[in-house]
Amino acid sequence: MRVGNQIIWRQPNGGQTLLKVVRMVDRELLKISLYSTNWPGAPTDYAIHYCYLIREVAGVTILVVVIGDFAALPNGMDYYEASIDFANVVTLRIKQLAEVREHKRTIQSH
Repeated sequence: MRVGNQIIWRQPNGGQTLLKVVRMVDRELLKISLYSTNWPGAPTDYAIHYCYLIREVAGVTILVVVIGDFAALPNGMDYYEASIDFANVVTLRIKQLAEVREHKRTIQSH
């Protein structure tokens, strides 16, 4: 992934959800903007982001997920709650992928 890359999800109603990488620091930070063509207004009318931060604390890796503010949207709380559900799934998958990668790295170093 690189800054500027986009992921486009086509929705059953014909709309699209657009995710765009707006900031990235290798192995530290990934910030993605979120916009749906079903929302009133243009993408520039919103500043809704997901931010993934990785920190090392006392030899332990911590993943922090910050979910943007959906208050500007009609039914914003519904979008926020759906984002929490999504984040729970994503963080579990990221953890699984990281553990597999670490296991492979451990095997290769022996």
